[in-house]
Amino acid sequence: MIPDTVGLSAEFKRFLSLFPLLSDKFILFLYSRNGTLLFQSDSLKLYTGINTTRLSDLQGLFHSEFVNDSFNVDFFPDKIFSTFTTLKLNPRDTLSIKADLAEYHSGVPCIINIAHQDGLYLAMLHPLFYFIERFIGRITPDMLAILGQNNQILYFCNQLKSVLYRETEGPLFLDAFTEPAKWRQLLEREPAIKNTFQQWMIKCESRAWTLLYDLNSMPASSWIEDIGSIWTFSPERLFASNDKSDHSFITFMQPFNQNEQDVRIEMVIETEHFISLGICLNINIYNAQNETGWPDLEGYHFQLARLYMKPLDPLILRLKKDGRIIHATALSKSLTSFFNEKTVRLAFERSCGGVFRFFINDMLGATLFDYHPIVSEHCHYFSLASTCGIRIHHLAIHVRPTEFLPDQLLPETEDLIFYRLPGRIFETQVTHYPGEWGGLSHLRYVFMRDVTESRELTKNLKKTIKEIEDELNIARRIQTHWANAPLPDSSAIRFTTFFRPCGKVGGDMLDIKELDDNRFALLIYDVTGHSIVASLISAMGKMSFENAFKRTQSPKAILQHVNEDICSVTDPTIFITAFLCVIDLEKAILTYSRAGHCIPALFSLKRPHPILLEKGGPVLGNSIEFDFPEYQIKVEEGDRLLLYTDGIIEARDTNNQLFERHRLFNVLQETLSLPIEEARDRIVQAAVSFNGSDQFEDDTAVILADILKTGRTILPEMI
Repeated sequence: MIPDTVGLSAEFKRFLSLFPLLSDKFILFLYSRNGTLLFQSDSLKLYTGINTTRLSDLQGLFHSEFVNDSFNVDFFPDKIFSTFTTLKLNPRDTLSIKADLAEYHSGVPCIINIAHQDGLYLAMLHPLFYFIERFIGRITPDMLAILGQNNQILYFCNQLKSVLYRETEGPLFLDAFTEPAKWRQLLEREPAIKNTFQQWMIKCESRAWTLLYDLNSMPASSWIEDIGSIWTFSPERLFASNDKSDHSFITFMQPFNQNEQDVRIEMVIETEHFISLGICLNINIYNAQNETGWPDLEGYHFQLARLYMKPLDPLILRLKKDGRIIHATALSKSLTSFFNEKTVRLAFERSCGGVFRFFINDMLGATLFDYHPIVSEHCHYFSLASTCGIRIHHLAIHVRPTEFLPDQLLPETEDLIFYRLPGRIFETQVTHYPGEWGGLSHLRYVFMRDVTESRELTKNLKKTIKEIEDELNIARRIQTHWANAPLPDSSAIRFTTFFRPCGKVGGDMLDIKELDDNRFALLIYDVTGHSIVASLISAMGKMSFENAFKRTQSPKAILQHVNEDICSVTDPTIFITAFLCVIDLEKAILTYSRAGHCIPALFSLKRPHPILLEKGGPVLGNSIEFDFPEYQIKVEEGDRLLLYTDGIIEARDTNNQLFERHRLFNVLQETLSLPIEEARDRIVQAAVSFNGSDQFEDDTAVILADILKTGRTILPEMI
């Protein structure tokens, strides 16, 4: 039924009389510009909970772009189209009924905006497509429902609606379908995060901004334009001089961290040709250099623009994330009036991760929030985005320390169980989706995704990981026991060791054996890598060395046996470096063989420099044809022998500098007068201090041996 339309012409009433005829083909509602509902078809009642009495409550449900004086002929059935033709949808007569049709994907849904003196808005919706589902389907197939201002369900938009939905009296809420406590936490997430942001902002506001860059420190060579753009650069201004109809981007090629500090971009612009201007943060530099991509496909685009990109349109502030608008708001008339001046000062600011503020002439224009802030370790570039003709002066980038702590934000999703869907788990999120033009700020959308299988897989994976962790702990205890086995006790020689894998288990190993009276074998080796595979090869190497010692006590022969064993079970990419020596105290001879291992050294207070045991052969495990030569060197009382793996000399400081062998040798040289255990501790302490942590990047093993007696001096103890 058409309500009273007093004041409209007879011709226009005739136009309105068509709507009941169309209602069997379309769902219709018609509004005057002042918000009066002129017509509503009965079929609109299908959409329970949608308030059609206010135009403002419906605009956000449409995703449309206005195209002047054009429409899709195929959209209308022949009969209806001919009727509209008779009425002259786009007349140029005295009635001035100029119609603009905007179609969204084959015209469903569409909006006709009739610019009559009364101003009418007509929405036409094909009932076969369920307009909300049609719209939301463009977003994600996981949409469950749309919530109104009081969290009432306006509409179910998911195939599960037939299972969840039932006819009920009064408002419908999701509390009736799922776990109320978790559901309330989802609903209250955004207010809670907003409160957190505001608390962080109070702390940040007391901190001064620091100038990071200005135009004088941003030469033309430090910028890159997107394809087709032409920017004119000088130390005083930037000028977008191309004639592209869409946005032109220019990206500053010097990255700066946008997670650990707040960012404020200030500029003065000339207003004469202003259509659109924005800043892009957290930019992926690849998109700035890619011919098919725009820089704002990832990251944020904080934009001030004319609504329909025409000079006299209202000013709209938009916030886009990853190419999609997440907030849009109109600027007040008082702020818009500044654009009547020749120049205006603008500032775009991102603080505390998700707080975006816009200033005009130092007056706060708007504050927008992203409740799911971007945290990127790599995207730290900045772009300007503008339409042609913009002139920018006094561009400056300021930064300050931030309070942003992403770990303190509530999780974006909750795993919910819906009572009518037993045994299934749904990852659920409540968020805004304002659409292209901003839409309704109070509408929220519920996304849900069935994660039952993935959660079961995750549970099983965690169980498996726990079992592996338990087994690794057992392996670690075994490996640590091997490395820290009781040391031989002798008054003629004293030993101390240090062993630390960088993970649960590692590839380093050491061993000290007393072969017979006054003869001792010292072994240290390192398997490539520090993974479980390395620990398995290390264990196999341990057994291989043990078996070889039963056959011979020659370092050369032992390494030859172990090399054959390793080659038989591994490929050449997995190998072992090793050093094996036998110290005969009675003869004062050290016999050794080195298989590609770190060079050991013999220190003494009697000598200014250590003796390097640098002769040797290739690594173990590459080829059974390799030979491992054997060498001898005299030792004296007071000598201190150092064996080590590369984990200690490859410790790195904050500047990525290596600890290196010379620092290790210097520490040992300085501690020769100290007891051997204290010297070991000093070495480890020096490496830890250099590394900045007691956790090294690689497995670490060290052997120190003090030779106390040799030759005839040990004979009385042998009686």
